Amino acid sequence: RRYGSYNGIKIRRGGSLCPPLREKLQIRRGDPCGRPPIRRKIMKILLVSLGCNKNLVDSEMILGALVKNGHEITLDEKEADYIIVNTCAFINDAKEESINKIIELSEARTKKCKGLIVTGCLAQRYEKEIKKELPEVDCIAGINDYETILKFINKRKKINPEIEFHERVRS
Repeated sequence: RRYGSYNGIKIRRGGSLCPPLREKLQIRRGDPCGRPPIRRKIMKILLVSLGCNKNLVDSEMILGALVKNGHEITLDEKEADYIIVNTCAFINDAKEESINKIIELSEARTKKCKGLIVTGCLAQRYEKEIKKELPEVDCIAGINDYETILKFINKRKKINPEIEFHERVRS
């Protein structure tokens, strides 16, 4: 390997820094200012979508926002750091299914799970009742309230939300 020099900094042919210097300066690839990389703890998220097709679309939007913010999606409730239940309240059977699923997941929570988040139309319509009757729910977010979910997870990670919350998902 051949290294040249530019203003006293060793540079590999092709324009990149030599590896030891890159580590020493903690320069990210593509960052012209040389800021150190943001260290993120990857959280594993389980999302359960109940109800209508609109909830399925909302769930996909939530998952997209979570992945964009560096989180990982899991299908195993035992390895999940956070559980999100996207609820439905269109008919009584859907309400009952949503409440039963919230109770089931809250009982199945492991010590690893830091939060149970309820979102969707049941959460929006019956927020006070959920707070009163289901104290195991840690966060309640209404329909299209992706920002509340992301802020809750980032707050629990103890990371500055301005750094982590790069884009607001548009509804």
